[in-house]
Amino acid sequence: KDATGPVIMAITTVTYKVKFSKEGYGFITFDMIQVPDGYDIMEIYYGLPSKRIDAKQRLQEINTKIIQDQQTSGFTITTESTDNEDVESLETKLKTFIDKYNFRHFDICADLFHYNPAYTETELELEKKKMIKYFEVFWDEFGTVESNSLLLTSTNFLSVAVMPNDIDYWNKALFPGKQLYYQVKFSKEGNGYIEIVSCQTKKGLQLKSISFGLPVDRKNAKERILDISNKIK
Repeated sequence: KDATGPVIMAITTVTYKVKFSKEGYGFITFDMIQVPDGYDIMEIYYGLPSKRIDAKQRLQEINTKIIQDQQTSGFTITTESTDNEDVESLETKLKTFIDKYNFRHFDICADLFHYNPAYTETELELEKKKMIKYFEVFWDEFGTVESNSLLLTSTNFLSVAVMPNDIDYWNKALFPGKQLYYQVKFSKEGNGYIEIVSCQTKKGLQLKSISFGLPVDRKNAKERILDISNKIK
């Protein structure tokens, strides 16, 4: 129940087009976290092309098998279902976030996220205050979000991600969710990216994490992201 503070990470996202021996063409996306001697893989996603007719059904079948295997192994699985309008709802969440973020209504931004229900009122208030502080750093460093467009596939970029709760909580609370990528233009840093991840809980669709990033091929992008990450810490 201890509020250990939101998780802050310098993340690199890399996607590879692959050919699976059983499923044919698809992709693998790695979210990698910066560590002193290089990178560690934080999350990995296996996917199928959206244009494939049975892609959604096939991924749901695979996800069901994974959940069954985890339950057999003793994991506590959260089984709230996702609805067919998740992506649209998540886009609405991002629009709300950007609208409030641009006008420095960071308290409303913080309210869009999911928090550990075991937190006391004091712990919850502390967690939200920390999230507000991180949004202030984003605003000071990246500036406002002047434009955004949804990307159909992920792209390579370096980013700083923030999310409430701690890693142990998220490892145990295996909520179904969605992940979307946006190409954006920041008022201070110029062209960049936002990654938004949701989780479907008993309270509905909530945000799990948000990342602000820069193109991997931009000069000094790595140094800039690490500089912003250090300011958040």
